[in-house]
Amino acid sequence: MINDARFGISGGDLFFRARHKRAYNWAEKHRLKIEPTLFYFLDDGFGSRLFLEYDYQITQKSQFRIDYSIRHSQAFSGIRWQQGIYILNQLSEKKATVFGFEIKGELNHDREFTVDEYSINYRYRFNALEEWLFFEIEPFLEFTEEDNFKLTPGIGLRVEGFFH
Repeated sequence: MINDARFGISGGDLFFRARHKRAYNWAEKHRLKIEPTLFYFLDDGFGSRLFLEYDYQITQKSQFRIDYSIRHSQAFSGIRWQQGIYILNQLSEKKATVFGFEIKGELNHDREFTVDEYSINYRYRFNALEEWLFFEIEPFLEFTEEDNFKLTPGIGLRVEGFFH
C-alpha cells in the first residue's frame, strides 16, 4: 500500500518517489515510525530507502528522537546509511527548535564500513506572514571525510509552504 507518491526536482535532478508509512504508538510517550520507499532519479536510476524513527515524548513540548536510514541506488554499489539523535522543542504555536547530531557513511565492497561525515546542527523554525509559510535558519558544524574531518561551519536557510 502506497501512502504517498511524488514527482519533483531535487538538486537539479528529476525524480519519482513512492513511500509507505507506518507508525506505532504506545504508553502515550513512545512512537516508532517505519517508512520503506522506492524511487527513481533521472541521474541515479532506481533505488530504495528504509527509514526508522523512534520518538520519546519528554514533556508536552519537548521530544527526544533517534532515527536511522539506509539507502541504495543504481548510482553506487553498497548502501549509504545515516543516523541521527535530536532534541525537539516547541517554543510556541509558531516557533520550534531542533538540536541534532548526525553521522553519515556507507557500507560497500571497496571500503567496507566507513563514516563520511559528522555534523552538529541547531534549527530554528518559525511561521510568519501567512499561516502556511514557514522559515528555517540552521547553523551547523560539519566534519567530512572529504575535508579530512576538518571543522566546516555553515548555515542553512529554508522556506517551506505547507498546504493541506
